[in-house]
Amino acid sequence: MKLVSWITLLSITFFTFSCSEPDKNNTSSKRKNPEIMYKAQFSYTMYKALKINDFKAYSTSFITTSDLDYFFLMKLASKQPKIKKPEDLKKLKQEISAARKGFPARRKARLITLKNSFIRLRNKARKKGVDWKTAKFIGYKLKNARHIHKIATADFLITFSSNNKHYVFKVPRAQFVRRGWIYSESLRWVGLY
Repeated sequence: MKLVSWITLLSITFFTFSCSEPDKNNTSSKRKNPEIMYKAQFSYTMYKALKINDFKAYSTSFITTSDLDYFFLMKLASKQPKIKKPEDLKKLKQEISAARKGFPARRKARLITLKNSFIRLRNKARKKGVDWKTAKFIGYKLKNARHIHKIATADFLITFSSNNKHYVFKVPRAQFVRRGWIYSESLRWVGLY
């Protein structure tokens, strides 16, 4: 009985979030296209944030509680057919509950770490010859594309030019969720292309 109730509750929650209408008071929801950040837009947003030193814009694509809930729903959906024993479902439920409980504090601490790595990457690029004022976005390439619990995951290699040289930085393990591409790990400097 508890197994059926738990599965029913998660299914209803999933459909509520995925089928709900946009907020009527939100000005972005009045646009014809949904606010989903696709690969090219995500890549350019990461580059532009570095170029103009805008950590706030960069941090908008960082994982949120809603994204975490989506991950758990997808994990449950991919594991549900394999769960045979009620105690396995209970264990998964406890894992989800524990992860959700501590997430806001972990997220806040992680944002501080990300800001420091963001600054370090900009400074390292400057030392390697990048002039951020004249830098231009070139493009992106996906590496290690895969699905983890039915969620698209890939490393983004973002290329830009400065002083007639091409440089690359990496957004490791970006994931595609309902709101588009997001990240949970620090940017990494790759170097000259």
